Amino acid sequence: SFNLLSFISPLLFLLLLSISIITSTSHMDSLKISNLHSSDSFEVIVLSSLIFFDYFLVFLSPTSN
Repeated sequence: SFNLLSFISPLLFLLLLSISIITSTSHMDSLKISNLHSSDSFEVIVLSSLIFFDYFLVFLSPTSN
């Protein structure tokens, strides 16, 4: 089951990354309206996905040991 967890966590990271890419492309129209607001929200999405992935790595490291 540990192998399954280590297999799922990169998939979750890729899923979050694809979601952030989709939302960034869907906000292209609002980029023309307010450039600053959309880039800030995109940064928040990317940072939160990276933090989420780091949390998974920290969560998985004791189980692998």
